[in-house]
Order: sequence, then structure tokens, then C-alpha cells
Amino acid sequence: MMNAQALLKAQYAQAHGIIQTAIGDCDPETLHHVGEGSTLGNIAAVYAHTVFAEDMVVNGMVRGQAPVYQAGGWAARVDVPMPQSPMQNIDWAKGVTMDLASFNEYAKAVFAATDEFIAGASDADMDRMVMNPIAGKEEPVGVVLGTLGLWHLQSHQGEIAALKGVQGKKGLPF
Repeated sequence: MMNAQALLKAQYAQAHGIIQTAIGDCDPETLHHVGEGSTLGNIAAVYAHTVFAEDMVVNGMVRGQAPVYQAGGWAARVDVPMPQSPMQNIDWAKGVTMDLASFNEYAKAVFAATDEFIAGASDADMDRMVMNPIAGKEEPVGVVLGTLGLWHLQSHQGEIAALKGVQGKKGLPF
């Protein structure tokens, strides 16, 4: 029988693969395009926000450690500053530009840390209560990872696909 950790591990692996597929063929113009009158950030900002939020939630909030961005010295290796909060800020988003290859290396490190935590988490780890900032209440780690974490990742991979679509590009390969 599959336990919660195995299910979450499989779900995150799929979601990480899909967002990497969605972003993978973006050239710099596609990545940084902002449509006229748009109230959304560019694809680079959406992607950066998504990865930063996962890093802050999983490594900061759930694990109680420094985010991978800080612990791994990624500020010196990527050209996107981590915001103070995982909540998306349009002023921050307007200034985001990135070298996709270097940022993807950071994203892969975040995804590996998420996978490592889930794979090694005990049932007690999954049952530990943490604050879910979206729900505004404490919830078990497993619930936060399975709802806030996955919902956030999947929502933004769809947003990236849509932002590619309005530029005449194919958002996802399926």
C-alpha cells in the first residue's frame, strides 16, 4: 500500500517535470515578455516566484532551515534576488530577469531538497503542525505539502503555459 510520502514524492516529481518542460524551451524574449496592459509578471518572474516559494515553504517553514538559496550560496550564482516573502509582489516581479540555465540549476537543487525531505519524512514529520499562510491556520506538514505546495506549483506551471500561449508559443507538449 502506498503511504503519503510515496504519493507526495510521485506528485512532486511529476509537477517538477511539467514545470521544467513548460519553461525549458523559453528563449530570453519569451521569458521576459510582458504584454501591453498586463497586470502579471513575465514568465521569468512567475517561475522564480514558484521556485522561491517552494524553497521558503519546504526548507524554511517545514524543515526550519535556511532556504537552499541562502544555504547553497545561490545569490552569487543566479541573477534573481530572493524576495523577503514567498508572496508574489508585482514591484519585485517587474524587475525580474534571469539566465534560465543558471536559475534552472538552483531550481533543481530546490526540487532535490523537497524530494529528499519527503522521501525521508516519518509519519510524525508529516503529522507535525505548521502554519499554512494561505489557510491562515496550522495544518499538518503532509497537508501543507499536498495542498499549498502542490497547488502552488501546478497553478504557476499553468500560468507559464498560458503566458507562452498568448505569445503564440505552445505552452505544454500535450
